[in-house]
Amino acid sequence: MTKLDSHQTLLAINSTEWLNLCARGSIRMSKRRQVITSNPASDREMEKVYASAPFTKMGSSVDLFILVIDDGWIKSRKGHRSNPSEILLLSLSDVRSHHPLALEHLEYYRNLGSKCGVRLEEPIFEQSWLYWITNETIQSSCDAAELLQRAFLIHPFSEVKRLDRYKWNDIARLVLRPDDCIKAKAAPIETLLTNIRKISDAVASTRDSEQFYLASAIEWIDIRLNKNPLKKKATREILVAALNNAKELPLGVPSGQTSAALNLLAQTYPKAFTSEISPATIAQVVQLSNESRSKKLKPETVIRIIDSLDRNSPTASMITFVLATFLGIEFTNQLVIATNQIDFVEINWETTN
Repeated sequence: MTKLDSHQTLLAINSTEWLNLCARGSIRMSKRRQVITSNPASDREMEKVYASAPFTKMGSSVDLFILVIDDGWIKSRKGHRSNPSEILLLSLSDVRSHHPLALEHLEYYRNLGSKCGVRLEEPIFEQSWLYWITNETIQSSCDAAELLQRAFLIHPFSEVKRLDRYKWNDIARLVLRPDDCIKAKAAPIETLLTNIRKISDAVASTRDSEQFYLASAIEWIDIRLNKNPLKKKATREILVAALNNAKELPLGVPSGQTSAALNLLAQTYPKAFTSEISPATIAQVVQLSNESRSKKLKPETVIRIIDSLDRNSPTASMITFVLATFLGIEFTNQLVIATNQIDFVEINWETTN
């Protein structure tokens, strides 16, 4: 590789800008949006390219294009009358190559570009986009968690040091991509977040009654320790009685008998639980996950669960962080607004993002 092509100048533009560039032949452009990178560019360098782009819907690759432009376009193009030192005209002749972000959009936009004599090249930046959007989503989750925790007077996660050597970014990654492995020997929090769907499927028949707490905790112990509490003579009778009683009770705050049975599980299987994950926590995390993903979560459910927690506890920090990651920043913001009303407002799940 020669010195001349060891670097490249990249520019990220949205679909409206690209279509206008193709049709008009030039568009206004701030010279600050170009980014000089190595060739090929690293993921870190591409983050600067994407961060300089217009804000688009999170995770949507259809909204962005990457242009490889002439290194000297700033010097060769005249400025715009409103701000000639900052705003320049970007011409089609300044563009060396045009690239969509994803292969799935290539043919559609290639056909549109060809009508204007513009050839759309292969999507060579897709992997760096996935790296960028993962990091952006994690940061967005952290912002959402802090918003939710401050609204409910819970100690912000950013001031809470985890004791299991996981970072909070790891927790967000586990929620967003539960199939990804963080550590070879998973701690309880990783085991829980990667097995939410398995627990949910196993206890699906109990999700509307108080049995849900007990069934979730029993399934968790089986997953974590490979032990079935219902097969242990010392706990079987108490658990069966509690399960039968809970069957007739709607899901809400656990009754005395259910709470006693959950405490028994904690005492009998201490290695299954931590200061962050109690027997009741399993059902709470599974419920919040299910109702967030199915867009059925109600503000009163969140308030009930949070009110059952010690707001200074590791459990409160973890549950609200995980919930905010399930919801994302837009729905978390709606949830905070909804819970601040005298009469609860339903979350609008049809928001554009």
